[in-house]
Amino acid sequence: MVALKQNSEREGRALAQKFGVQSLPTIVFLDPSGQEVSRIAGYLPTGPFVEKVRGIVQLYRSLPGLEASVAKNPSDSKSALSLLEFYAGQSRREKAGQMLAKIQRADPQNARGHLLQALILTADADVTARAWSAARPRLTRALSLAKTPNDKAFCLVQLGICEASQNKFDAAIANWKKVLAIPGCPPRFQQGAQEFIQRAQRMKQK
Repeated sequence: MVALKQNSEREGRALAQKFGVQSLPTIVFLDPSGQEVSRIAGYLPTGPFVEKVRGIVQLYRSLPGLEASVAKNPSDSKSALSLLEFYAGQSRREKAGQMLAKIQRADPQNARGHLLQALILTADADVTARAWSAARPRLTRALSLAKTPNDKAFCLVQLGICEASQNKFDAAIANWKKVLAIPGCPPRFQQGAQEFIQRAQRMKQK
């Protein structure tokens, strides 16, 4: 890999806009053609960061084999999930949607845990692209499958964002309040939900 550091408020402003950078630090991984492979948004300690980078490199190198495996074995939901993760990281939403459809057929009840993660990854790409109508039903389905506080909180926060983006502030606030009521909810989701609630309440008063 070749590392390039850019200041998103100065010389790197155009790149930050092109790749939809919304938080700092953000590291975007590109292939030789300039297509996004994956990204790391936010700070990670050294150990988890190194593991994340290794995972991205391994995924990129395994792409040809993954595509061949999915084409040959439509019921291989694990390979389809890995491929979906790659496509979602590239913001190739149509391709990610195709993989989601394969996983829905192969793991319709989330017995292998693949459908939930596929829905979350695809919906996250939808939200990033501001495709609210596509994100909402996927997040709703993911929420119905979610078991852990992390997954439940993620779905509710994103559902709130979908509602707030269309000025449905009461519905958005209701979702974010549900986040605060989740036992064992991760602090980052609690903090985010509280900030979103305060922001939505200010928007309602305007």
